[in-house]
Amino acid sequence: MFGSIWSFMKRHKGKLMLTTSIIGGAVVLGNYAAWKVAEWQEAEMNEAFRKARKQHHFDGTQRTCNTTALSLLPTLQQRLMALLDTEALTKSLKQRPDNKIEIWGQIKIASFTRTIAAVYSAALLMTTLRVQLNIIGGYMFLDSLASADDHEVNQDRLLAPLPLQKRYLALIEHLLGQGLEDLVHRVKTAVEKVVGSVSLKDQLSLGDVEKLIKELRREVEGHPTNGCLHPAQDCHLVQCALPTTTHQQVIALRCTASA
Repeated sequence: MFGSIWSFMKRHKGKLMLTTSIIGGAVVLGNYAAWKVAEWQEAEMNEAFRKARKQHHFDGTQRTCNTTALSLLPTLQQRLMALLDTEALTKSLKQRPDNKIEIWGQIKIASFTRTIAAVYSAALLMTTLRVQLNIIGGYMFLDSLASADDHEVNQDRLLAPLPLQKRYLALIEHLLGQGLEDLVHRVKTAVEKVVGSVSLKDQLSLGDVEKLIKELRREVEGHPTNGCLHPAQDCHLVQCALPTTTHQQVIALRCTASA
């Protein structure tokens, strides 16, 4: 029987070798395909984890931004009230002075200015904080990835070390200080030009108020040097949000230098 088998193998040696090669190749290809599928699945899982981690970090940054902005709004409101105080004018009216028409006009200008400045300052505060925190958050995310790969964190290699974060975020103090004063001055100049001629006895419709607001926006946003404390230089609204000169940056960065 073994002789018959041996004779059969000798007669069909080429076919058997071909068949063996095909079967062996199929096994190798099957193993390779299984390895590639496992590798692809692992890569997909890692990518999904990376995206989930990135999304979680982004969502946390947005929550931090909203919380920080809400915590700064009372400070912003107090600064506006101090810069545009109408209580003293209201008290003087109770004494029935001879220039009450003039005082009512001052109250009108201050009230309009405070309302418009509140809208602009709140928008600048939210926008500036969102930009700052997302920039810092992006660098912190990259630092966290590097820290995950390296168990020993080298502080010198961090893109956003803690002292830098504090100094960078301290720049928002400019908006709550000199920046807000510049914004109020700019808005007040526009209000005096647009609303100053409106009589206190005029009954304004919704359409009239809308026209006034549009004109105020053109004056505040459309003329870079209009209402600036330094008319020789361009005065864009972004300069109210962040310091632009080296001196202002030094003052702002020193706010947390000792921290």
